[in-house]
Amino acid sequence: MEKVKKVAQVLNLSPQQQSQLAPILEAEGPKVKDVTDDPNLSPGEKKEKLKAVHEELFFTRGVERSSVLSLYSPNTLFMEVVEDGFRAGPVLPSSLRPTPEGFDELRANLLKSQWVGRLVATDFSALMATATLLDRDPETGARLDLKRVGADLEKIRAKHEDARFSVHIIGFAKSSADIAAGAAGVILFFAIAAGITAALLLWYSGSWKLTTLALIVALTPVVWLLGLLPVLGLTLDPMSILVPFLIFSIGVSHAVQMTNAWKLEALRGR
Repeated sequence: MEKVKKVAQVLNLSPQQQSQLAPILEAEGPKVKDVTDDPNLSPGEKKEKLKAVHEELFFTRGVERSSVLSLYSPNTLFMEVVEDGFRAGPVLPSSLRPTPEGFDELRANLLKSQWVGRLVATDFSALMATATLLDRDPETGARLDLKRVGADLEKIRAKHEDARFSVHIIGFAKSSADIAAGAAGVILFFAIAAGITAALLLWYSGSWKLTTLALIVALTPVVWLLGLLPVLGLTLDPMSILVPFLIFSIGVSHAVQMTNAWKLEALRGR
């Protein structure tokens, strides 16, 4: 197989290693061919799309620019052992041309690096660009608005995603922005949970007064929590979004226990 010979020549593979590599390349060959032969998006256009995503992520407000990492980062290197010692270089050299030979060179560089499975999918079908966010907005100095960052990331997705190029966004910051955007849904879910709890409390106690009192007692610390969060400079995130539900459920549970204790004491005439 011609591709095996080229990779083996670059990597100095033994015959045994070549025999192990052959079935892997045969399996991923049709997938790569389907993508590279697609007339709607040439290899050069794919390369430019990744570059555009990398640059827009780099200049997104709130991103720590030195942390942006993709194939276009200068610190995305490979290293190999040669006769004279070690040889290193960029995985994606600036001189790379969007030709079959150029992409063979890129694949060989990736196989010699630590980035396969980290920045590049093991079948070379997907690429990743990562970044770390700052704690403070670099323009205002205020706490970084994750909702705005999430909206900026969505703009990058909308700009570059199409039928042949999909963009997936993951991470704590994006999930926090999604929670903020879906706050109305969370409030509705909380209202439904409170309604179900009220119905069960009314059925158990048989008294509107006791039901209302228990709900007010359970909702009071929830209101305190939501009011204190912005005062303390904190926000709800994927971990703390459950706290209001936990406080409410614990408050209702304790209220039912106390109501039951009062009922028993009243029946005993105390």
